[in-house]
Amino acid sequence: MRKYYKNTLTASLEKKLPEKAFLFNQNQIGQLKSAGQIVLALAGVAGVIAVATIAPNALKLFKSVPALRKSLRRSNHPTEKIAKVFYYLKRKGYVRLLHKGDEVFVELTQAGKKRLLKVNLENLKISKNQQWDGRWWFVLADIPTKDHRNQADSLRRKIRRLGLYPLQRTVWVYPFDPTEQIAFVCGHLQIDRFVTVMRADKIEEDDEKVLTQHFKGLGII
Repeated sequence: MRKYYKNTLTASLEKKLPEKAFLFNQNQIGQLKSAGQIVLALAGVAGVIAVATIAPNALKLFKSVPALRKSLRRSNHPTEKIAKVFYYLKRKGYVRLLHKGDEVFVELTQAGKKRLLKVNLENLKISKNQQWDGRWWFVLADIPTKDHRNQADSLRRKIRRLGLYPLQRTVWVYPFDPTEQIAFVCGHLQIDRFVTVMRADKIEEDDEKVLTQHFKGLGII
């Protein structure tokens, strides 16, 4: 039975089904560090999805990660490599593999959803691809620490890792729009109602000087 199951999965992966459009930009691809993270991210696009639909997208993303690209070149059976990733995720309890006729579908478990959320949080970065327009973005947090101290501490740690400058204890600044990333973190921590992101077209001269020197020194602007 186990052998039949493996053969069914490999056969399903090798089917030439229409390719699903997964929206991964180059920045997001660069942040995915392993084959497991890539497949987990692709599986997370839909509730239940055919493994054969994921396969061609997984291969494309594997080729975008240097270490995985080298591994693929050494393999004569790339679909078997993808199948092994599915079985690894299944053993970890992150996905369920479901039979429907002669096809195999994948579904994220609750553990898989939590793992994917953690991966997204770990890989979160603010895009700096565009040229800086000279304006600053402020993150203002008014979190009641009596009831939300742990969330407030977690937010500060994440904001620090994202590279925002602490202008005041509850005010952080960045030269590019961090709205999407801050909203993601605050939604996860369930403190979004206490946090505001705003853009300032003009700030005090002393603050402007400090911020400009800081971010120029880091090569961000």
